[in-house]
Amino acid sequence: MAKKSESVLEGFIEGPLNFPPTYKFDVGTHTYDTSAKKRKPAWTDRILWRLRRTGSPVPSHNSALQRGLTSWLGGATRVSQHYYRSHMGFTISDHKPVSALFSLHFPFKVNLPLVTLEVEKEWTKFSDATVKLSMAHGFQRSSWDWVGLYKVGFKHHKDYAAYVWAKSEHSTQVTFSEEDLPRDPGEYILGYYSNNTNSIVGVTEPFQVHAALTQLHSDSYKMLILVLFARAAQ
Repeated sequence: MAKKSESVLEGFIEGPLNFPPTYKFDVGTHTYDTSAKKRKPAWTDRILWRLRRTGSPVPSHNSALQRGLTSWLGGATRVSQHYYRSHMGFTISDHKPVSALFSLHFPFKVNLPLVTLEVEKEWTKFSDATVKLSMAHGFQRSSWDWVGLYKVGFKHHKDYAAYVWAKSEHSTQVTFSEEDLPRDPGEYILGYYSNNTNSIVGVTEPFQVHAALTQLHSDSYKMLILVLFARAAQ
């Protein structure tokens, strides 16, 4: 009703509401509000989406990307919603959660990464934490770009265990400092985050960060604490 009467959520789309109102329930039950307020049941939990069709957040790195961008701005990217449903079995809240499944159909594919990262297959000492960078022709770097170290299975570009700035326009490598290295051994990957595209534009294959390195990190940290305590005592 608000979308029809006012200019709110312009361009956003929502699938059909084929489930009961998801609010307000007595917590721990499937019963709508029985308090003195007796709120009317309402669909307060919603999933809407939109496609950005104007403006270009992506510089023209190469002709393939430019063609894709032109198609994208022309509306060639499609979103399909496969389901939109509530989960009425949950009783831990006065709301019932909702979920939706989407597929995205993109008009183009860039086969070569915009940034290639080379790294040691195993990190066993601090000197292994150096990354060599190669940029695709025409790739426009930003002083806000960075290289993130991620646990395999990460979900978002901000889920890094550590990161290092890749500010210099002519720099061909970056090095993680000792204090930035992760404390947990395991399988990691590196990703180059581009501020211009607001996405990761290059990743490595998984590699191992060994326990020996994380132990060195822990020992160095403990030594630093001891030094600070010793100085404070003097």
